[in-house]
Amino acid sequence: MKRFLLNLLFAVMMVPWITQGQNISEYIFSDSTCTYTSIASSGATTGLTTDDQAVQVSLPFSFPFGLEMYNSVYITSNGQIGLNTDPILGAGGYYSTDVYTGNYSLISPLGHDLNPAEGGTIYVDSSNTSVFTVEWDSIH
Repeated sequence: MKRFLLNLLFAVMMVPWITQGQNISEYIFSDSTCTYTSIASSGATTGLTTDDQAVQVSLPFSFPFGLEMYNSVYITSNGQIGLNTDPILGAGGYYSTDVYTGNYSLISPLGHDLNPAEGGTIYVDSSNTSVFTVEWDSIH
């Protein structure tokens, strides 16, 4: 009976962990000093040339985010990386991250209504099997 109660207690304690995504407090952020090298000469262009576009790109590794693993991402012309869906299609255009509804997993390093048609290029580099780089170069 004690073993049954311990197993039941363990199962009850695990339910919140299993059913919830990670909190921001579970990630580690730190400042570092490094030199950024543009991937404009080594990366591939995404083909995103107009406003409110997205393209799905395969990752060279499985990326854990929340409780999910992702093998591809959606790069947008608006400075966002969608993980489980195309954020442009899901939102019907550009919206800031505070007005998204639904189940969006989104990384938004530049999250702004950018338009490559006004200049600039978006590059990706996945040649390293442990690093994936996206560069929004001179996008306005």
